[in-house]
Amino acid sequence: MKYFYRRNLPHIQEINAVYFVTFRTKGDLYLPPAARSIALKHCLFEDGRKIQLHAVVIMLNHVHLLFTALENDQAEPYSLAEIMKGIKGSSARNINKLLGRRGQLWQDESFDRIMRSGEFQNKLEYIIANPMSAGISSRLNPDAALIFGGDGTIHRHLPLLYRNNIPVLMVPKGRGNDFAKALGITNERVALQAWQRFCSGGKNVKHIDLGLIRAGAEEILFCCVGGMGLDAVANARANRMPRWLRGFAGYLIAALRSLSSFVPVEVKVIAGQREIQRSAFFVAVGNARSYGGGMKVTPQAQLDDGLLDICIVGRMNKFKLLCCLPTVFFGKHVRIRQVEYLQSKEARIESGRPLDVYADGDYACQTPVEISLIPRALSVIVPR
Repeated sequence: MKYFYRRNLPHIQEINAVYFVTFRTKGDLYLPPAARSIALKHCLFEDGRKIQLHAVVIMLNHVHLLFTALENDQAEPYSLAEIMKGIKGSSARNINKLLGRRGQLWQDESFDRIMRSGEFQNKLEYIIANPMSAGISSRLNPDAALIFGGDGTIHRHLPLLYRNNIPVLMVPKGRGNDFAKALGITNERVALQAWQRFCSGGKNVKHIDLGLIRAGAEEILFCCVGGMGLDAVANARANRMPRWLRGFAGYLIAALRSLSSFVPVEVKVIAGQREIQRSAFFVAVGNARSYGGGMKVTPQAQLDDGLLDICIVGRMNKFKLLCCLPTVFFGKHVRIRQVEYLQSKEARIESGRPLDVYADGDYACQTPVEISLIPRALSVIVPR
């Protein structure tokens, strides 16, 4: 006797959750290369519309997706059922036309799972290895990776890119795109030109540093800025805003809302031969100059100078801090008396109460932390 199991999506949904979804062809129908290209095209079509796509792999008879559901006009995330209906329905019509067939292409059932803390990297490596294990690809490491998104998207892929030394092209499709801008990639047209030059044999690959945060046994890589204190609280608030309000404007609104209730905390920063202990609103450690869509919090930082830039914004009158906030967008805040700015290859940061640490716009860990630099850790494709 055969037992049939069917489960309709969604079974669980969470805001800002990363989903791993797999769906198969009905009867394990084989998809030739042209059909797999159509499936890929329709998955990419939904990126930036209903989903933020982190990874997609099209296999011989099934599809793996890693994505976060975006929000609709009512500031609610699109349902998994709605997302999958769009991808499966449109791709099925075009694939059936290609194959000269009729009828149902995809199974009704899709397997979905919310990625818990620490699971994302393992699942990403699993689906990337699938084509080689199935004989579709003869090699695991690609010649290059294209990442469509913002700072949070590249952040999630850093361990795999670093470990396998894969050159990466950042295509700015996120909210702030500070990392892409730091590489000179200001829009999709510039990214395309960089890709074309790379594919034609151009030597437009640059090696940059990565930051490394250690909190106990946990290690987190970052490419732009790690922050703790008021900016981390604002970051968390901004991440909960509707997608259309995120980025520069959203971060600014979140910072203003967070300022009223935030109480400065005693911090100790040990960097090289210097030890700074004071009450502060926040501490930012930058490998790049900006975060939050253009806030130049560490304006002297460079991606390949082998140094971390550390900005400590000390206690001051909140009204003064509010008035000084616009100067951060020009990097002029470092002239304020209550701001300390230094450079070091590593730093240890402790706080009077545990503070959330955000890296590249995503939650990383809590203080105390040790932050260091890995020189020339990431290969990036740049315009020139």
